[in-house]
Amino acid sequence: MTAEIDDKEYPFPYYHDAACRVQGPAAHDLLQRFKRRWNNHSQAKTISLLGTNETKPSEKSDSKTFATVVGTYNCPDGGTINRTFRGAYFFMIENAKRYIYIEDQYLVNQDVAVRLNKKLKEPQFKKLIVVVQDVVETDDILIPLRKQNEFEKAVFDGLTKVEKDKVLFAVLDKTNWTKELFHPGLHSKILIVDDEIAMIGSGNVNQRSFTCDTESSVIIIDDGTAISSYASYIRTRLWSDFVSKPTPFSIYDSWIDFAALVSSTTANTTRLMDYANFTKKKRQEKVRARCQLSGRPRRSHHRVHQTIYHARGDSSL
Repeated sequence: MTAEIDDKEYPFPYYHDAACRVQGPAAHDLLQRFKRRWNNHSQAKTISLLGTNETKPSEKSDSKTFATVVGTYNCPDGGTINRTFRGAYFFMIENAKRYIYIEDQYLVNQDVAVRLNKKLKEPQFKKLIVVVQDVVETDDILIPLRKQNEFEKAVFDGLTKVEKDKVLFAVLDKTNWTKELFHPGLHSKILIVDDEIAMIGSGNVNQRSFTCDTESSVIIIDDGTAISSYASYIRTRLWSDFVSKPTPFSIYDSWIDFAALVSSTTANTTRLMDYANFTKKKRQEKVRARCQLSGRPRRSHHRVHQTIYHARGDSSL
């Protein structure tokens, strides 16, 4: 994979994303969903599909990991409406006991933000960690920085300092991407709760994925007998991808220690940046750009922000 930056091609080994292989009855369920959507498409249905008569396999008797499929779908004739992805997302957040981890390229759905806010007010809840990509990579929605800021505001609304300290919003930091050759975008759609249950799929944390777009996601849970859960395995694999320097496994195995590492302004060992530092950096970049265009020298950040942005009614900051 390559990307052009300042007229130069840079190779990237991969794009941060997540997928899983599904077997058994859940895989058959996915196949049936695909067939229904294929046959409801005016052009696609003219092409015959292979494997349409696959029989539903039985569950493996020795399996310790189980999966179910959820999604979003609107049949063109109005007959089938599926909102199981939205329902499952809400249900997992509402039933979390201690930990929630989210990776998403948009992170703009206010209904999710409200539920996270409520969860953070529960005394037993310990940590919410959210990772999102730089808004520069999000070019298919309007004013993405403003929308993400509205999401963040809704999450923090009415929280005490102790409750706010439970939250880490992190952004994929592009500072060293051309040197370390990692892609600056994030395409994964992940929800992990309590290291017990995980959701992986195509659905984003936005209104489109919850109501309009055609989506499919898989919920994975263990039977509770294993020493380490599949959800925990996914989380540590994802977090290890963000570590840019040798780091003990115990750090990204711990929710609290990994959050502290990302929040640190001196460690410089991860490819993530605390969202508070990210938005401050974005404001400074906009100020510098406006000053260069106007030919005026830089003044204090606060006064330039008020003069340039608020006078123009731009609340995207």
